[in-house]
Amino acid sequence: MDTTIPRPRRARRLGLAVAIALFAMLLPATAGVALGHDHGESLACANNVPTLTISLSKYALTQVINGKTVPVTNTVTITIDGASDSADSNNNFGATFSLTKILSPATSAHKAQGVVVGGDGVGSFTWSGSTPPCQGSLTITKAFSGIALVAGTYNFSVVCSGFSTTASITVGSAPYTTTVTGIPFNTSGTNSCTVAETSGPNPPTGYS
Repeated sequence: MDTTIPRPRRARRLGLAVAIALFAMLLPATAGVALGHDHGESLACANNVPTLTISLSKYALTQVINGKTVPVTNTVTITIDGASDSADSNNNFGATFSLTKILSPATSAHKAQGVVVGGDGVGSFTWSGSTPPCQGSLTITKAFSGIALVAGTYNFSVVCSGFSTTASITVGSAPYTTTVTGIPFNTSGTNSCTVAETSGPNPPTGYS
């Protein structure tokens, strides 16, 4: 009579195979639950203007609860400079959401916040961002020293980092000023400019 007893190792292999089979049977129960959400947000100076960008994708439309597939609601609530942006917020954005919004004015700092809620309980988060002013301005004043004003048009060159332009002041009635706008700022919210008078009326005799 053969009294050979099976080795325990074979029994362990069988047990492992059963465990793997059971795990595979459980996988379908997670159908409808998002395996991952993609998102990207930024508030920065783009082409010298403050630009808010929000991109959401791979959000679930449904989930399985107690064996039943039910729809879910994904929401995004946007706040800009402390005020609710109801026009761009969305109470049911589906699988994706995309927003590119230019904030105004470009000469001011801005803050933004986005609160995202994934209806399947995954992918919810709050994001906050800020940017310094993207543009600045400078005022040129024409002054006369030692002589009375000389009427006419005075021209100026304005040269800044990454920006240059011309400006003019017509002297005849005060004030003798002009303002140059749209000067781009660097990431620190500053710039450096040089202003030079390039032409104007002839000065009185004895002056240059």
